[in-house]
Amino acid sequence: MKLEHFHYLLKIDQLHSISAAARALHISQTTLSSIVNAAEAELGFPIFQRALQGVSTTASGQRFMEL
Repeated sequence: MKLEHFHYLLKIDQLHSISAAARALHISQTTLSSIVNAAEAELGFPIFQRALQGVSTTASGQRFMEL
């Protein structure tokens, strides 16, 4: 995983929204979603729990974010 992608994950965690993070990072929501999916596949666990109201960080995701 690129360091830049970790920065993106932190922004999602901060804003609780992939779309809001994409706007703040000046990238498309589709691109950011693909980065999240690739990171989760690489790590082997979900980082975020997705819902209509936004995203929340899973317990495993929270431990990862604290590294």
